[in-house]
Amino acid sequence: MSESLAEALDRLARAGFVRRFEPDGGALRCASCDVWVGPEHLVVEAVVEVARGEGDGHATLYALRCTGCGASGVWVVTDPAAADPVLLEALGGARSPAPGDRLVAPDGS
Repeated sequence: MSESLAEALDRLARAGFVRRFEPDGGALRCASCDVWVGPEHLVVEAVVEVARGEGDGHATLYALRCTGCGASGVWVVTDPAAADPVLLEALGGARSPAPGDRLVAPDGS
């Protein structure tokens, strides 16, 4: 059985990815330092794809760390067609963790 969106968000939160990143104009707003940061100032720790429900497609969760303030959080993409293509291109190179992969918590543990 695949992981649900809520389960994936919960797992990422337990690993320390508790903030949200919100997109606008080729950048993401870091909820911790309240600064709009470009993809060059974000570290992609993991990319997780989950089913949204039967017939609803999938969502992609990007577990990110802001290099400005060190905060870790998640950018949730539920509709890739509506998401910023610059951000998707810049952040899309990371791989999805295989089942059983251990996410590294923001504190390195």
